Amino acid sequence: MTDKDKKVIDNLTGWNIGIGIGALTLGLFLGVMQGLEHAGFDFYSHLQPVIKSYYQGLSIHGVLNALLWTTFFICGFFTFSTTRSLNRPLRYPWVSYLALGMMVVGTLIAAYPLLSNMATVLYTFYP
Repeated sequence: MTDKDKKVIDNLTGWNIGIGIGALTLGLFLGVMQGLEHAGFDFYSHLQPVIKSYYQGLSIHGVLNALLWTTFFICGFFTFSTTRSLNRPLRYPWVSYLALGMMVVGTLIAAYPLLSNMATVLYTFYP
């Protein structure tokens, strides 16, 4: 595997894992907000232009942590670990770039109803 191949893999891995960690960070913040809400502190009123209700924050938290973080991280980790462990480059790197682009576009499309409070689906693992 050449240095150019490694650079492509590192670039794809970095973007996938970076987006995943960004989603995890935002989801963590919203998780703390939920905990504070249950403790009697209402900070959602201070986020009013962006997060309009507890349930909207809960929905965004669930999507960010359960779907975006895991999906983007898995794509980045498997791209890196498979190519490095087999010491083989990606056969068609453009397919991986296309997949990353489609995942980002899909994320933006799904983010619109969540952020506009049209899809508070109460997506959560908690009782």
